[in-house]
Amino acid sequence: RAPNDAHRLNFLVAALHAKRKDFARAATFARTAYAAALEVARDRQLDARRRDAVIYGAGEFLADTLLGANRRAESLAVMQEMRALSFSLPSARLYRDATIKLLDNGEPLDAPPLPNLEAAPAAAAPEIKIDEWIDQPRVALSELRGQVVLLDFWATWCGPCRYTIPKLNALHGKYKDRGLVIIGMTNYFGGRGEAREMGHAEELQFLRQFKRQNRIAYGFAIADHEENDYRYGIVSIPTAFLIDRRGRIRFITVGASDIETKALAAMVEKLIQEKP
Repeated sequence: RAPNDAHRLNFLVAALHAKRKDFARAATFARTAYAAALEVARDRQLDARRRDAVIYGAGEFLADTLLGANRRAESLAVMQEMRALSFSLPSARLYRDATIKLLDNGEPLDAPPLPNLEAAPAAAAPEIKIDEWIDQPRVALSELRGQVVLLDFWATWCGPCRYTIPKLNALHGKYKDRGLVIIGMTNYFGGRGEAREMGHAEELQFLRQFKRQNRIAYGFAIADHEENDYRYGIVSIPTAFLIDRRGRIRFITVGASDIETKALAAMVEKLIQEKP
């Protein structure tokens, strides 16, 4: 209970100082509350949504008090730290919220600064659980070490997802012979977005046809559950996770904006050039 108590108590004291516009003192207690929140988040029994809410709530408040104290550089560092932390959890939810906070403060969209990966190796990306594969041999992420892997969470009924397909096809064409593997991660949705409901067999055939008609060159992975979404903290699609040759998540994109896809392409190039 100690981290929970420290988080709540210091948060309340910081809020009192912030209410009085004493942001310098508020920031001191807010930083302690944030550190305690990170400790709380280490509890593996904690629901992922609750974990992310605890981290972001404390981090956002700390960033705001630092801004109020005219310590912008420190505030931005907290936002970037949350973005970097989202890679190791992993959590697209935390990444999205921290990135929006950063953009709202006038900062450009880029990869967050990461800790020394040799001194403090990042955790391996969670394994994926797949029921059916299309144009991709059944494989575990651990078997793809040595290659750069792009997991694209998407659905046929998602307009923004369809918008990204040509861009992902272009990345596949440019880098497939240099070690890039793109996997289109989707679920059985029962025919959502179509004129009728579908069983698994019919929907699988529909996905095969969709892939052919849209000339999608990379493989699909289909799940009959939401476990992959939960493991990766998916809150909206399209969401993409870029995994380096050592199996570590190095970049996340949420959405289909040209800025996002341009940043993703630049990071793919960077990781392709890295040695295993």
